[in-house]
Amino acid sequence: MGEIPAGTLVGAIGLKGPDVSRFIVSDYEREAGYWIGKPYWGLGLASEALSALIESGPTKLGVTKIWATHATDNERSHRVMVRCGLTPIRVDKAVEFPLIGVVRDEAVLAIDLRSAQSRA
Repeated sequence: MGEIPAGTLVGAIGLKGPDVSRFIVSDYEREAGYWIGKPYWGLGLASEALSALIESGPTKLGVTKIWATHATDNERSHRVMVRCGLTPIRVDKAVEFPLIGVVRDEAVLAIDLRSAQSRA
């Protein structure tokens, strides 16, 4: 794929707060979620976006821990998350997603940004 034209929506990334995440246990934690449109897979965009979010977490957002999940059969997302420094925590079995009508196993990963900062 050539250069992506400016203004093209290729995906999205965001942070969920304690009111919508089942992982957060403090006001300083968030859960990351992202999607990339299929034509843009494999270009490093998810890694770039997640890395930027992780880098800005402590300084701009006051976040000390970021959680993320992926379907256990989604190896691409697993590689993105691990490449960005998240560590596998556990696998949650048979998680229901009523909006899309599926039940799936989910890998749960996290990064402690205080530890990540001290390594940088």
